[in-house]
Amino acid sequence: MKIKINHETIYFYEDQVGLGIHKLYLSPQYQSFQRILETSLVIDPKPAGLGTRVDLLGNSFAQVWFDLPTNRLSISSELLIDCSQKSPFDFIIEPYFIHGFNELGFKKFTYQGDSNLLIQPFVHDQISGEMVEFVEEIRISSTTFLDFIVNLTARIHQDWDHLIREEEDFWAPAKTFSGACGSCRDLAWMQMNLLGALGL
Repeated sequence: MKIKINHETIYFYEDQVGLGIHKLYLSPQYQSFQRILETSLVIDPKPAGLGTRVDLLGNSFAQVWFDLPTNRLSISSELLIDCSQKSPFDFIIEPYFIHGFNELGFKKFTYQGDSNLLIQPFVHDQISGEMVEFVEEIRISSTTFLDFIVNLTARIHQDWDHLIREEEDFWAPAKTFSGACGSCRDLAWMQMNLLGALGL
């Protein structure tokens, strides 16, 4: 199956401004089941420099910088991707992980060896007691780790309204949770924090 992705962003400024360094995350992360067949990136005004980078999480991005002021910035990207069939459940979960999840109780999940250090920046604990109770209730009623992830995702899909928000940034998880609505990025950030409360 081939997928074509077009992305266009245009900024207008009231006066001439100097543009800082931009990181453009417009390419999918490398996966064995997909290949990028064609790609184009058109930026106006033309940047003084453009380099491709990969961040610590394996995401490819273009780093661009500019030397002249402008009152407009246009970024246009086009990708053609070839995707082969892939089962999302084509993996094995380590037994220690399953045991750690099943024995979690009210304490945080811990990983083996140095993994705790690596994962620490992504573990969130700034969520309300009501949110902890919500995710803990789903965990207790789930029979397996995968069952828990599916159940949590299904509950968010079922109980939260999806909004299209064009303003920047994402809402705090508590706002998304209490309002029972949010954009895709708001809902994703809330779910990440719910999982982080368990140490996942």
